[in-house]
Amino acid sequence: MTKSISQAFTTSGIAGQGQCGSHNRKYNDFGAILLIFCITLVIFKREIRPPEELVRGDVVTFFVPMFSFLGEQLRAGNIPGWNPHQFAGAPFAGDPESGWGYLPAMLLFTVFSPAVAIAGFVLFHLALSGTAAYVLGRVLGLSVLGALVAGVAYEFSWLYERSTCCPAFIGVSSWLPVALLGAELAIRSRDWRGRIGWWAVGGLAVSQMLAAWTGQGSYYGLLALGSYVAYRSLIAPPDGFQRLLSRVGSLLVHGSALLAVGFALAATSILPRFGIQRALKRRGRRVSRNGGMGREIWRLGVISDPA
Repeated sequence: MTKSISQAFTTSGIAGQGQCGSHNRKYNDFGAILLIFCITLVIFKREIRPPEELVRGDVVTFFVPMFSFLGEQLRAGNIPGWNPHQFAGAPFAGDPESGWGYLPAMLLFTVFSPAVAIAGFVLFHLALSGTAAYVLGRVLGLSVLGALVAGVAYEFSWLYERSTCCPAFIGVSSWLPVALLGAELAIRSRDWRGRIGWWAVGGLAVSQMLAAWTGQGSYYGLLALGSYVAYRSLIAPPDGFQRLLSRVGSLLVHGSALLAVGFALAATSILPRFGIQRALKRRGRRVSRNGGMGREIWRLGVISDPA
């Protein structure tokens, strides 16, 4: 798939001529991405005084305790279906912001202590957002300098300000350019192998948006992705002139594939949450029996009985 990105750079008219131009382009892109990482580290280090000052607001009161419990359970080899520490017991995997199914939270808080994990969590999302925005800009035809400005601007705008207070926000925003990149290169691909590969990339990003913020955040992310796929399929297809039927077919194929892969990869995180919603809608008399809401939710069979 790296070859697909290189070809996209070339067809965008931003590659040099011949082998020398190709090597120079690769060096320039590598240097730009390295510069984004360096800027991220410098600004990030400035924010790390004592580790407890790195985060604020909801991160301290909600996300770090939730992610820490998630890591503890995963280290013990348990599926964290139930949290006994909140509300005299509450569903955990079914909580839309618990971190269950969100790979950065699951990996970092399982391997590292909470203080190190939350620092790595913020750093990862900043680097991901800037790098993905840079690569997307290059694929769309921006020069190295233009894509660099786009990547840094995207990383250190609203997303940077929210990175230390709102993990759900950055979980959607950081993966959005990855989803757009996967969609763009899938639409450009001329063989099924390339399409499937980029559908996987875009679908992974969709799954992480769903896992990070099931509901409003992922809804906005899917709207942005759907609008982009519709624009590149119906209004500005890569091949220029196409018949309307071909454009509609492209929209249906690529849109359906990205959603199918994304929802399939996110199934372990979204199914418990949908199960909770079904339980909450049941009649009050069913909920009040046999120990209250907790037992009613566990009977769904989505997650095992805590007893």
